[in-house]
Amino acid sequence: MIKNNGNNAFKENKKGNGDKLYVLKLYITGSSPCSVKALRNILKICKENFPNKYSLEVIDLYKNPHLAKNDDIIASPTLLKKFPLPEQKYVGDMTDTDSILIGFGITK
Repeated sequence: MIKNNGNNAFKENKKGNGDKLYVLKLYITGSSPCSVKALRNILKICKENFPNKYSLEVIDLYKNPHLAKNDDIIASPTLLKKFPLPEQKYVGDMTDTDSILIGFGITK
């Protein structure tokens, strides 16, 4: 399900039963090639590795630059894993799937 939260960001919520829910925020800058690639890659990672067990909020810093301060975002694209703890940040186009999955505590 994709929702516009009124702040020019959208959320995709997928929830499983009984399993931990990964709560993620992806900060992007418009439709730049790197931002588009990061969004495509993180959606693929989520759908392949923990389908129906994630909540992804995408925040466009061109439209909402003030939101970067809340999470200490200094580069874009940045993925912020809010939950499960510990919080972690990943910067770039999200092509390093192995590093992201290791950070999420997922091993193949």
